[in-house]
Amino acid sequence: MMHYKREDLGFSFELPDGWKRDEHNLTLTFYGPNGGLGRTSELIQIGIGAILPQYFSPQSREKFLAEPGAEVLRSRVGDEDNAVLLKRARDSEISVVRDAVHYTISFAHDAVTKVAIECLKRTARFPSPQQAQSALRSASNPEHQAVARMLRGQSPVPAASTPARTGASKGFLGRSMGLFRGERVAQQCETCPKQMQVLEFSGKGRVSLSPRDLASGIGQAEQCWECARLYCAECYPSRPQNTCVCGRGRDSVRHVGTIVYRGSLRLVKVRYLT
Repeated sequence: MMHYKREDLGFSFELPDGWKRDEHNLTLTFYGPNGGLGRTSELIQIGIGAILPQYFSPQSREKFLAEPGAEVLRSRVGDEDNAVLLKRARDSEISVVRDAVHYTISFAHDAVTKVAIECLKRTARFPSPQQAQSALRSASNPEHQAVARMLRGQSPVPAASTPARTGASKGFLGRSMGLFRGERVAQQCETCPKQMQVLEFSGKGRVSLSPRDLASGIGQAEQCWECARLYCAECYPSRPQNTCVCGRGRDSVRHVGTIVYRGSLRLVKVRYLT
């Protein structure tokens, strides 16, 4: 069995042999024997954080989670009955509240993952009330709150001291000239009003972000290799993968060191201005 324990909180569970944690993912993510990055099967993701008091009860979360075409059921995780299951066509999510800490367990519907979820539910162990309160106090730290925003798929909150440069061009010429001159030009997300400055492209296939970065309004975005358009962290996950509205480079394969990039887009580190 694979054993997981979050030491600072005391939350633990087991998964069947062959399951593994993705150590490079900021979201607590586990893959089955044939799972992996970019695959939607053999996948479990877990979020842990605070929740508003009005959603402590399972009845209130049942009403909140209800959505067309989905089924909302009661569940049980470990020895905790305050658990609500949202069952959708392709995936499901369990919402558990224990001592004011909210645990969300999202998982795929394939047979391997279903066995793993039953194992997790059977073996889950929750922290003591004292550990839970300590974790909630820690979560009020601005850096921890910034990390939590990213785990929920939200863009960082711009730092109050961040100067937003006005009058920056969203056109190709303005973007390109800024890149050539090494200037950090303010650019608008292609699909929403957010303004960003590109800070760096690591060439490592990922963006490294510290809690201090996130609390300072620094995060990640996708940028087109061809036209330099930007897509913020909240917009790019819902777009067609590795494609830009300019339509160029969709079938491109680029090699940067040992990393292979496919398609039009690459991850870059950005500062969010608005």
